[in-house]
Amino acid sequence: MIFALAGALALLAGLTRGVTGFGGAIVLTAPLSLIVTPAQAVVTSLLLESVAAASMLPAALRFARPRRLAPILVAAAATVPLGATALASLDPDLTRKLIAAMVLGFSLLMLQGFRYHGRPHALAGLAVGAVSGVLTGATSVGGPPVILYLLSGPDPVVTTRAHLTLFIIFISSVTLGYLAYTGVFSLSMGMLALTLAPFFLVGVGIGSLIFHRIDEARFRRVALLALIGLSLVLLLF
Repeated sequence: MIFALAGALALLAGLTRGVTGFGGAIVLTAPLSLIVTPAQAVVTSLLLESVAAASMLPAALRFARPRRLAPILVAAAATVPLGATALASLDPDLTRKLIAAMVLGFSLLMLQGFRYHGRPHALAGLAVGAVSGVLTGATSVGGPPVILYLLSGPDPVVTTRAHLTLFIIFISSVTLGYLAYTGVFSLSMGMLALTLAPFFLVGVGIGSLIFHRIDEARFRRVALLALIGLSLVLLLF
């Protein structure tokens, strides 16, 4: 029963990522943390997101603008240890509530269509990257600050998607490497991700196929409302 529920969550997370191009960790981490430990949920989400993003790496490298992305990556890599330390040291119940709070906050911002209205520049990129690094290390939900920042920029959609792909691969690799170095990332966590990978990748494939056939805005709204409800439950109980 528990495996079936975890598989269903992975399938839904993959579907969301396939349709919208992001959001897998946002959908998966909070509910999965109710089934396994928060650390297992974070590691599993990062591994699955990395695998899904890796298939898009060649195209992302063609369309990316390194100067735009570099400040975000540098700052994120520097602050991942802060978040990862919190993940390893905080009480699991407190970590679950932290994850739920992050998901709730970013879901509300994205539901309202929030955008960064300043001009993209190196200092802003460093600030966004620093926040994202801490959040990724602690909760795996570090993508939304970068998403909100990049979507508000002047780059075409293909470039923005390329930047998001490269960011996910980079920050996931850095976080997983640090968690492995500190002993948080164990073999059993990798096995859980391996078990859920088929469900996640099938969801990504289905989402990619139906991307042009459904109303992406409506799908995103329904998914965000569901995440808001789930986050409130996790915070209150």
